[in-house]
Amino acid sequence: MNQIDNEADASTFMLKVMDFDPNSRSIHPTVPSVREVTDFIIPGERHGAYAMLWNNLTYFGVLANTAMWLYL
Repeated sequence: MNQIDNEADASTFMLKVMDFDPNSRSIHPTVPSVREVTDFIIPGERHGAYAMLWNNLTYFGVLANTAMWLYL
């Protein structure tokens, strides 16, 4: 499709394929549509997992700090 002769020149370019017509999607699963590229939607499960991670890290930091001061 895009055959560049020189390997050094070819290594400086990166081609990105996008489907601009959402009604006629291609058969390739790795080709995103414009909507998939522009919509950054975080699912509720992932958002909850990040919230649980930061909550647990906060409590662990408080517990570790308390244990350090009680040990000293």
